Amino acid sequence: MKFAATWKQVILNSNHFFQNMSTPEEYTPPFIFAGINFIILDIMIALEFSWFFFLLSPLAGLSSFFLIPIIGIIIQFLVLLLTSVILYGAYKFLEGNGNFKETLKMLSYAWAPIVFAGVPVIGWFISLYAIYLNIIGGMTVHNISLKKSIVACVLCYIGIFVFILIIGGIISALISLSIPRY
Repeated sequence: MKFAATWKQVILNSNHFFQNMSTPEEYTPPFIFAGINFIILDIMIALEFSWFFFLLSPLAGLSSFFLIPIIGIIIQFLVLLLTSVILYGAYKFLEGNGNFKETLKMLSYAWAPIVFAGVPVIGWFISLYAIYLNIIGGMTVHNISLKKSIVACVLCYIGIFVFILIIGGIISALISLSIPRY
C-alpha cells in the first residue's frame, strides 16, 4: 500500500512531496518505486503487443509477453541512469546546488505517471506531466528558479536525443560494415 500512497502524493501534491523528500534516504526506495512503475508499464505494453505475436505463433506470443517486461525494465533503468546523469549535469551547469543522488531520487519519483504512458493517445499527455514533475522536482531539489529548471530539462532531453543519434549512427555504421560489398 505504501507504493499507492507515494504514487498518489507524487501525482497530486508534487511540490509538497519533493520539498519533503528525505535527503539521507538511500537509493533502494526510489528504485523500488521506479521499478514498480516500469513493471506496470511493461505489462501494459506486453498486453498491447503480445496478441500480434500470438497470431503469428502461440509460442511467440507467450514468449514476447514475458520478454517485453524483462527487456523493458533493464532498458528503462539504463535510461533512468542516463537521464539522471545528463539532468544532473544540466542543473550543475545552471548553478543548481543539489547532488547526483538527489537528482536520481527525484527522477525516480517524477516518472510516476509513466504507468499510463502505454495507454494509446493519452500516453503523450501523461509523458508531458512527467516532464512537468521533472521540472518541479528539479526546481525543488536543486534550489533553482522555474526558468532554470525548464532550461535544464530541455538541455537534458536534447542531450538524450543527441546520444540516441550517436548510438544509432554507430549501429547503422556497424551494420553497413557487415554487409558484403561486391
